[in-house]
Amino acid sequence: MYSTETSRVVAGPSLRVLHLDHSDEFGGAELALARMLRTRPRWQSVLVLPQNLARRDGSLSAFNGLEQFGVQIARVGPPSRVGASRSHGLLSLAKFVFNTGRQVVAVGRVVRKARPHFVWANSSRAAVYTALIPWVRSTMLVVHLRDRIDVDSLGRFGYLAMTRLVLPRAGVVIANSTSTLASARPYFRAGVKTKTLQSPLGIARASSRGKALAGSDQGQRIRIGMLARLDPWKGQHLVIQAFAHLRTQTTRDLSLHLAGGAEFGQEAYSEELHQLIEDLDLADSVVFAGRVDDVTQFIDEMDICVQYSTRPEPLGQNVLQYLARGRAVLVAAEGGPAEWIRHGDNGLHVRPRSVSALAKGLLDVVEDDDRRDELARAALETPNLLTDGEVADEAAAFLENCMRMRGDSN
Repeated sequence: MYSTETSRVVAGPSLRVLHLDHSDEFGGAELALARMLRTRPRWQSVLVLPQNLARRDGSLSAFNGLEQFGVQIARVGPPSRVGASRSHGLLSLAKFVFNTGRQVVAVGRVVRKARPHFVWANSSRAAVYTALIPWVRSTMLVVHLRDRIDVDSLGRFGYLAMTRLVLPRAGVVIANSTSTLASARPYFRAGVKTKTLQSPLGIARASSRGKALAGSDQGQRIRIGMLARLDPWKGQHLVIQAFAHLRTQTTRDLSLHLAGGAEFGQEAYSEELHQLIEDLDLADSVVFAGRVDDVTQFIDEMDICVQYSTRPEPLGQNVLQYLARGRAVLVAAEGGPAEWIRHGDNGLHVRPRSVSALAKGLLDVVEDDDRRDELARAALETPNLLTDGEVADEAAAFLENCMRMRGDSN
């Protein structure tokens, strides 16, 4: 369990928030929550995670070191094996239901002891745990939507759980983009409080006097980068295929750099990508950077950055990071990224799920150095791009307003 000795004293009215996640892998939801909690937001934080067989020593966790920022961490419930099978047989479903029940009981004990003002579910699976706790009132259940509410994103069982169980019971819904929020609206109960909140980036915004783009010099190699965990729906295979096509259309010296680890059991996909590179004879120009600790350095070394998920991306934290560092950006023209990229101004939209369209978009910015520089400069001027501290302040102000509106004096 957690120790109250690590709690941080918050000046003024103090909120107690219990954050719940189903994983501590390096996923976008986990990294975003960790970044926000490191800012020491205006609430007392308890972070509840499942036991994890692969990480009992505390290593390789997205939440490492949060205790020094005043966060209390509780690991409860049945062990959760990293990369566990996602099969859909009856036995797997029975195991899922059984372990979910155990997790609900364990989390419920923490909720009763911590007596938080809000229970904040950071992921869809965590939201299911929370919604099943009998004494968690709808007014204190915060569901943070980081996935779109559709079958492609959640799977059939996850979609039914979110639409029939979780969203009708939520009192507060936070979404990472307006498109994510719109996908969930049909399932809200009356009176639910909502907010669109940018995910924290974990990096500083560059100045307008940042490093010049390497490709501005015709004699230098142009570096194309993608920052995303290795997962089929993130679309690395499409980017590799488009890069292979691009190389046949230009004489410019090019390299493709893929940063991200094979999280959530995607080692087989990583192997498929390496085989694809071999089959396309790209070994001399494609680099796997793996999981990178210094995201700023990786992005700053790129000339062009890409997001090209195979389904609408809820937000695209990598896109916001590309903008913050002033890179020329290409994104699939759908979902959260399309809300941030103004086509032809601070980046380019590309028709989704089309290798030829992506190759054409890349060719346009590879061949035109001035255009690439213009896009990069405009990226730095993207409005409403918040620092991590500003994101936390917006979240705190929203929760405080929710408290005032319900007249809760706990």
